[in-house]
Amino acid sequence: MTELKELSTIEQWKSVFEGTNKKPIFVFKHSTTCPISASAYDVYKSYEIGP
Repeated sequence: MTELKELSTIEQWKSVFEGTNKKPIFVFKHSTTCPISASAYDVYKSYEIGP
């Protein structure tokens, strides 16, 4: 299972971005105040857990 990490600083972003030379990453910008974002997050979580 893929690990989700919350990035909250520029340094964290730079560190993750530097690793993309070796392994691709998936970035999901989630907003707690946006219903579309919340729905997309729910769909993502359903794929992560599986049937």
